[in-house]
Amino acid sequence: MKRSTIADTAKALSSECGVSVSTISPLLLTEVFDNVEESVIVTDTARRIIYVNSATERLFGYKKSELYGKETKVFYAKEEDFSIQGKKRFNVASKAAAENYRVPYLRADGESFLGLTTGAVMRSKDGNVVGFIGIIRPARSADQSLDTLQKIHNITADVVLNQDQKIHELLKVGLEHFGLEIAIISHIIKKDYIVEYCVDLNEGLEESTVFNIDGTYCVHTLKKIKLLGFTM
Repeated sequence: MKRSTIADTAKALSSECGVSVSTISPLLLTEVFDNVEESVIVTDTARRIIYVNSATERLFGYKKSELYGKETKVFYAKEEDFSIQGKKRFNVASKAAAENYRVPYLRADGESFLGLTTGAVMRSKDGNVVGFIGIIRPARSADQSLDTLQKIHNITADVVLNQDQKIHELLKVGLEHFGLEIAIISHIIKKDYIVEYCVDLNEGLEESTVFNIDGTYCVHTLKKIKLLGFTM
């Protein structure tokens, strides 16, 4: 099945055909979705997984048997996003139409990635919500950049956060975007490299720590007087 037809198929299953989760056999779901390139996940109204296709196994690193019966919370990198999506669209009172959105997900090995998701409600012929369907694929670099820019805008426009809080939140965005473990804002006085702001996922570095600049990468940047990148 081509990507352009996936949303139409989801819509047909969830609304036009008027079928309920209880009447959709695993065989039917397998025939429709198992050869689809994107991850397809079907749940009951409590967001417990009742079907995943083979692409879901490849994308998230779980076996199907490990997922059935579990909440889709297992896929989310942040529990907060699981709650937000539940309130917004994956609930029995939802009036939301099928739409695309971006959410960070978590693979079985602990690796996170940004996923472009199409979510929809599945209804019976009488209009009752009987389940939910989600179609996920890794976001392209352009999608990731747009997501990061949106987060930066939200932080800088937040009138509640003070300057120090905004800086820390921006550093966290940078860590997530580049997949790093430590982010630093510092200044240099003569030979002293002074850490002003820091977010360290391993909690090994503290603010106000002072290093000799000769032991940092900044010494190379200062010599070149331009931005540099380093590979390890």
